[in-house]
Amino acid sequence: MKKLKKLLVLSLLVFTLFLMLSSVNSVIAQTPEKKDITIGVSVESLDNPFFQDTVRFMKRIEKELNFKTIIISPDAREEKQITDVESLIAGGVNGIWLAPVSEAAGKQILKMCEENRVPIVVSCGSAGYLPDTWPGKYYVCHAMGEIETTLHGKPVHSFIVDGYDIATALINAGCKRLVAVVGTRGLTSADLRYEGLLLALKDHPEVKLLRTQWDCWAREPAMKAMENFLAALPSGEIDGVWAWNDGAAMGTIMAIKNAGRISEIKVVGVDATPEALAALKRGEMLTTRGGHYVLCGFGLIVLYDYLNGYEPECTTLPYSNMMMCTSKDNIDLYEKYFIKMATPYDIREMSKTTNPSSKEDYHFIQKLSLEGLEIIRNGKVERIYR
Repeated sequence: MKKLKKLLVLSLLVFTLFLMLSSVNSVIAQTPEKKDITIGVSVESLDNPFFQDTVRFMKRIEKELNFKTIIISPDAREEKQITDVESLIAGGVNGIWLAPVSEAAGKQILKMCEENRVPIVVSCGSAGYLPDTWPGKYYVCHAMGEIETTLHGKPVHSFIVDGYDIATALINAGCKRLVAVVGTRGLTSADLRYEGLLLALKDHPEVKLLRTQWDCWAREPAMKAMENFLAALPSGEIDGVWAWNDGAAMGTIMAIKNAGRISEIKVVGVDATPEALAALKRGEMLTTRGGHYVLCGFGLIVLYDYLNGYEPECTTLPYSNMMMCTSKDNIDLYEKYFIKMATPYDIREMSKTTNPSSKEDYHFIQKLSLEGLEIIRNGKVERIYR
């Protein structure tokens, strides 16, 4: 009988110890240890002002979360981007943040990361897959790009809406004879924004597209293209320029000013870069759209958290929620929050590594209003930055 009691007591002690160890292991599993982390970042081109804004925000994130980035640019060349990322992986980076030059390059880099077990976040373009359709496990998140919104009641890619909206701004301003400067063929944002332009023209058959020049991925080629347009089309023949991004828009504005025709031609673009905002203030640009570069940084936070053991709340971050139209009415607000401050967001509060209780999924809408910068979630204003 005494032996049986001793056996029962011993069994109870063993069971209690097992529960205690399980509890400790559970806590450890829920709060992974923060590691020294280096993330390789490949942006399409640092000549693009949008990516200059992106890198500025990333550097703020890097500083506040205390990790390292290695930022490289292939200057919009597919093969260089592939070999650059290959070198980053060989150098031992913990993760890759990628803005693919093309879908083909994106696919090859996804495969490379999978084979080398390197987690990757894709942003600013297509890699042919989303994380939930990729037949592997190292594609962590897609931050911007493969997101649908609606146009005429039908689902379309948000990049298409970009192109459509800036074209519509020209048309609403009375422009009827347009020229277009577009980025590199095969680049998702360039291809789809141009598709949006064509849809706007289809809705307005009275408006004509006189010339289109591709490969205007930065200021210099766009300036050269505009010089050619102006030489071929004398005063009165062009009244609007559709530029696929603000870098290209700035190139066309320089050419127009040099030709002395700035008063007769309106220009639109996308990205709301500092130079574009200055051009808006001077009356040299009609409108631009921006603020979406924050998603690139949010994707970097998601990757950093993943490398520290935290799965993302969502594997696709919504592009259309971040895009804001800028005009003379809200330039000051945009400059305050997205140029001078490199966004007002609390990075350490958003990160699960520094704030394990965070449930941030980045599914909010940012909107400029008369009140300030509104953060809207589930249809309600959650916060206002004044």
